[in-house]
This record gives sequence, structure tokens and C-alpha cells, in this order.
Amino acid sequence: MLYTVMPTKLNRFGRYELIRRVSLGGMAEVFKAQSYMDGKLEKVVALKRLLPNVAENQRFIDMFLQEAKLAAQLSHPNICRLYELGKEGESYYLTMEYVYGRDLRTVLKALKKQCKFIDPRMAAWIGLQVAQGLAYAYQREDENAQPLNIVHRDISPQNIMIGFDGSVKIIDFGIAKAANATVQTDVGILKGKYSYMSPEHAERASLDARSDIWSLGVVLHELLSQKRLFIGESMADTIDQVLHRPVPPLEEIPDSLSEPVMRMLERDRNNRFADHCETRDALRETLAKENTPVTTSEIAQWMTSIFPNAAIEEEAQADHELHRVLISAEEMGFDTTDMSGEVTSATEIYVSDNTTQADYREALERFMHARQNETQSRSISGDASSEPLSLEGVWSDAAWAVSLVSMGYFLFLILL
Repeated sequence: MLYTVMPTKLNRFGRYELIRRVSLGGMAEVFKAQSYMDGKLEKVVALKRLLPNVAENQRFIDMFLQEAKLAAQLSHPNICRLYELGKEGESYYLTMEYVYGRDLRTVLKALKKQCKFIDPRMAAWIGLQVAQGLAYAYQREDENAQPLNIVHRDISPQNIMIGFDGSVKIIDFGIAKAANATVQTDVGILKGKYSYMSPEHAERASLDARSDIWSLGVVLHELLSQKRLFIGESMADTIDQVLHRPVPPLEEIPDSLSEPVMRMLERDRNNRFADHCETRDALRETLAKENTPVTTSEIAQWMTSIFPNAAIEEEAQADHELHRVLISAEEMGFDTTDMSGEVTSATEIYVSDNTTQADYREALERFMHARQNETQSRSISGDASSEPLSLEGVWSDAAWAVSLVSMGYFLFLILL
């Protein structure tokens, strides 16, 4: 029986294999991808690609390139690292560090669903990591030894990643602005998530580090209270809340933490912390008052307790994609004959090119081994059952058939 890998460009992008789309925004889409060099797997990355409908607009291209230029100058443990900026055909893209974890919005949803609250110590520690990353970005100097004064402008739960290794990283500098930025925002245009916008941002005033401090304060308030702080029935209503709604106190939270958070949420930015270093130091002082220090190992264990099936869910996503791309010979219109008893050949199985990715290969091999164990009464010519099954090349001694059943994507491979 022949096992053939069908070449396709559906999930090829230059030297990258696109595993699956992670997110889709107004300007770009982000994929989990694998890079290859000289035909060998290099690394797993997050690939951000400018959407076709905006790729024709030079202004969007300039903004995308500016994001890459900013990110390329940043190297810090609490900031997602940029690897490459490039262009494939007419598509601009950049690749970044892939964080195996969940964004803080997903964490918040999971906590609420499980009726759990975060330990205030952990919330302070997460805030500290974000403040450290923001402080670095704001103080980073350019080639002329001048501070970049980078304002992220979109600090929100969606843009804070918590890794299953306990790491905390800021992502998406897509609308960040440096003091020496060449691309300016159009007058009257608001960019960012309204619920996390600082009052001065909502009023279209000039921004500095204190704007991101407010946004981080909103994130921490929501993390501690498990409630949205500013959320209206419309954009205008939300902005009105940002500008005027009193910030509710954080009940049952130690003063050592609630006081810094409430200070971050002062509407008069002159009453907030002056910069990220002050915010960082305040949160560090909060943690110093605790008897038990927070460690990355503790955060990692906490994440695992919230998402105990994370590895299985990742595999299930890969399996779902796998089932979707496996194509039987019959479906391709070839004449085939299902055979029983002693056979020397059977149905060919065609697999689209994205199954050459390691995740998919491993998933398929596990599936094949499972089917093999379920059909011990059958045998593979040459006693190949004792050897690891491989998806490379051609199998001439195996007899396989494909059956797509149930909802159209649940696939059974039957060992003949």
C-alpha cells in the first residue's frame, strides 16, 4: 500500500509551516508556525502576517514596519522577543517568540468559570513583571543614546501572556509609540482597547509612561476583583465610564497591594506613580512584606492547576486539524478496492502538506499506534508492528484504509 504526502501550499508560507491561526485582529493575523532551514526544523514561532485587505495601504504597512522596528530594539525577559521581519510575495510578516501559555484574559475567564480567585501575592508578582518590561521599553535608548520613551498604548489582559513555565511576557507592540516615531496617529483616531484606555488617551492628549501605568492598574483591579472595571453598552458609554465612573475600592485585598493599584488608577496622572520604575518598586515592596516569596515555579504550578488539560487541548487542536486534512483516495476520485483477508495492497491515503509538521506527524503516529493495538489479530507484512511507524516516504508492505465518520472529521485508520 502506498502512503503519499500530497504537496500543497495551503499552509506553506515561505520557509514556514503554519500550524494554526492563534488570533485575528483588524490589521494582522497571528499563527503558530514552524520555521525550517535547509529542510530541517528550526524552531516554533508566532508568525504575524499583515492582512491582504490592509497590505495595499502604505500607511498600514508603515505602521507594521514601525512595530517591527520598535520590537527589534527590545530584548527583555518580560517582552515577547522579535526574531525576523520579512516579506513573502506581497505579504509582510514578522516572527516572534511563541509563548506556550495563555493570555491573561483567558486566565481570568478560567478563574471565573472555576469560581477561583487569584492569590493577591501572585497578582502583585504578575504586575511587577509587566512593570519591569514596560520600564525597560520606556528607558531603552536608541543609537544616539536617547531614550525611546516607548508607550505601549494597549496594555490589556489580551496582551499579557502567562507561560506554563511561569513566565510573564508583554506582547503586541502594534500601536506602541516611541518619542521618535515617524508614523503619527491621525487626528481624532483612537487606537487601543477602550476599557483599558487611560483618561488622557481617551481625550486624545499626549501620552507618556503614566498612560500604561493606568492600563496596568485596570488589569490588576480586574484580576483581583474578578470583575470588569469599565465596560459600557457602547464605545461612547465605555469611554464615559473611563472618564467619570468612580473606581470601586478593592475589598478584602491587603492595603499593601490595594493602595498601589488604586494609585495607578488616579484620573489625574500627576497623582499616579511618576514612571514605571516607581510602579515596579511599589509592587516589589508589596511582595517584600509577604512571608512567602512568589517564584516562577509557583506560577507554573498555578497555571497547571487552572489548565490541567493544556497539553491534551493542544494535541486535540492538532488532531482536529489532522482529521480535516487527511484525504482518502476515494474522495480524490481514484478507483480503489477494499479488501479483506490476505492482501498485498489497499487504499492509498493522501495527506496534505501541513501534516509534515512535527506536531501533526506525532499525532498521526500516536493514532496509528492506537489503531494497531486495537487490531492485534491483524498483522503487517514483515512483522513491522514491532517497529516504530514512520510517516516518511512510502509504505509498500502495510495495508491501510480510510474511513471518515461521525461529524465528518472523526477519522478511523483501519489496519488490514
